[in-house]
Amino acid sequence: MWSECALKRAIDNNLLSTPQSNKVGNCLMPYVIVADDAFPLKTYLMKPYALKNLTKNKRIYNYRLSRARRIIENAFGLLTSIWRVYHKPITLKKSNAEKVVLATAVLHNLLRANKSTRNIYSPIQELDREDTTSGDIILGNWRQSNTGLGIESIGQISSNAYQREAKEIRDSFCDYFNGEGQVSWQWNYVNK
Repeated sequence: MWSECALKRAIDNNLLSTPQSNKVGNCLMPYVIVADDAFPLKTYLMKPYALKNLTKNKRIYNYRLSRARRIIENAFGLLTSIWRVYHKPITLKKSNAEKVVLATAVLHNLLRANKSTRNIYSPIQELDREDTTSGDIILGNWRQSNTGLGIESIGQISSNAYQREAKEIRDSFCDYFNGEGQVSWQWNYVNK
């Protein structure tokens, strides 16, 4: 799906008005899309380091990347568990299907942003979360209601050959997460 995606083509052909790199602490870092191991490493697409022979610093990077992905997975998981339209293929014309997806995304954002509806729409037990003291990941209830909906791991989708520049960007994020950008509780997860 990614290789045929309009977003990928637009990024590859510099058709988007993406922000320039920004200073994060003392480092100049590009804006990137957070991905899992199934995706190729690109200068704009960050994925974890391979699990073999990981140093502590690389484990920290993988952990921090997975925390960012958890936010995305919670959003999609909650959407698909709450909005029944996602429980089967959408059998509408493409233009109408796009409107349905946009409408549910807007409603999701409104319900999450409003303090009076947030805990009703998405109580804490629905979402994946972390015990920052122990480093344990607690899976949200949305995962039980989404079994069989096709949001499980998709496996590797393309060659994992990557450019030197993409590797250098990932290494820069790794250095940042282990240096000035570190947070105290990241060690709880890595040291458990």
